Amino acid sequence: MKTITQLTAGIATVAAIAGGIFLLLQSGSGGGVQVMLPTPTPEVAQEIRVYISGAVQSPGVYTVHDDDRMVEVVAAAGGALPDADLSAVNLAARVKDEDHLHVPRIGESPRVGGDAAFRTTGRIDINSADEQLLQTLRGIGEVKAKAIVRHRRENGEFVDVDALLDVNGIGDATLDSIRELIEAR
Repeated sequence: MKTITQLTAGIATVAAIAGGIFLLLQSGSGGGVQVMLPTPTPEVAQEIRVYISGAVQSPGVYTVHDDDRMVEVVAAAGGALPDADLSAVNLAARVKDEDHLHVPRIGESPRVGGDAAFRTTGRIDINSADEQLLQTLRGIGEVKAKAIVRHRRENGEFVDVDALLDVNGIGDATLDSIRELIEAR
């Protein structure tokens, strides 16, 4: 019985070796198996529209790409005016569809909320709004505003508005009352 098992194993080994040699010979003659690796498909940037105002040559609505940054929008608007306070805006910030970007003039009083006020879509960005701006939302007082900012600082940006439910003190009712007023950029 042992010899039959050994004989079967030997035949299988010889067949495997012969098959391997056959494949090698076939691949050398151009008729063998060809392995095709997938090639990455480049992402195509989508066109979006943004509004830029303030100290730029030509304020207005511009069509740009969703991977562009504020510096490209300022350039599209003809560049900044000599009295533009470019240190008051984040020129490296990525723009999104429907953004309202504002380049203030030197001496122009700062807007509440910092960067969130310069990039408005009519909603408060929970990833950049300060405590004072968050407190303008219904049901968000000083304690909840501090909790939102603390959670963001300790855990990183919110991926969407529903992630506010992870903040201690924010429940479904509070989120539902402010959902249409906020966004997570």
